Amino acid sequence: MTDSLARETLRVIDREAPAASLPPSQVLIDAVTQLEANKKDVSPRGFHKRLQLSYAIFDQAAAMVGEIEAQHQKLVADLLGVDRRSPLPQGAARK
Repeated sequence: MTDSLARETLRVIDREAPAASLPPSQVLIDAVTQLEANKKDVSPRGFHKRLQLSYAIFDQAAAMVGEIEAQHQKLVADLLGVDRRSPLPQGAARK
């Protein structure tokens, strides 16, 4: 696998779905769709393209996990920051 071929494959992926403008989930869906479409190409070049798509899928999945973990941390911090006393008066809570 040469660096120039790897760069060209990644450029093709970037042209089809610019990662900066799309959320990681959409880039992941596009890469998986492209991977499935290329399954019939059994040539070495086709294998290389599928391998690069697999790496792109892994990278996008890792980016999604990072986003989810960041959102989870924010939610946990927000929940811990909430005043735990009930905002309702005692009489209204029993009705």
